[in-house]
Amino acid sequence: MKRLLNRINREVNKQITGVLEDPGRDSWQHPATTLELETGDCEDIQLLKWQLLIEEKPELEHIAYLQRCWGNRPHVVLVVPAKNWRGKMVEYVLDNNSRRIMPKSRAPYDFMEYKHPVTGEIKPTRSNTWTFPEAIAMTQR
Repeated sequence: MKRLLNRINREVNKQITGVLEDPGRDSWQHPATTLELETGDCEDIQLLKWQLLIEEKPELEHIAYLQRCWGNRPHVVLVVPAKNWRGKMVEYVLDNNSRRIMPKSRAPYDFMEYKHPVTGEIKPTRSNTWTFPEAIAMTQR
C-alpha cells in the first residue's frame, strides 16, 4: 500500500501545478477539471489523488479523508490509514508540498485535533475533515 501511496503522490505532484487561491476565495475543482487544467490548489490536488487511489483500491473511499491543517497558511492534505512495514496502522499524509508521503505524526503541520476524554484516542475535529462524497459535493465542474 505504501508504494501505491508514494506513486500516486509523486505522479500527481509532478503532473499538476499547484497554485494559491486569492485570499478569501475557496472553490474546489472536480478531479476531472484538475486533470484537464493540470493546475489546482491544495484541496484540488489532494482530491485528484484520492480519486486515483479509489480507482485502484475502492476501500480507500471509506477510510481516507481530507484534513485541513496549518503551516504558513491554511492547507489541505490527504490522510490515508495503512499498515507500515511492521504491520502497525499509521496515518500517512499525501501532500502537494512533498514528493514523499510521511506519517501524520511527522508532518510539518498543526492539525486541529482533539483527545477523546475516555479512550485517549486523538481524532481530527469534524469541521476540519471531509469524506470523499462530501469533498466531491463541494466541487465545481
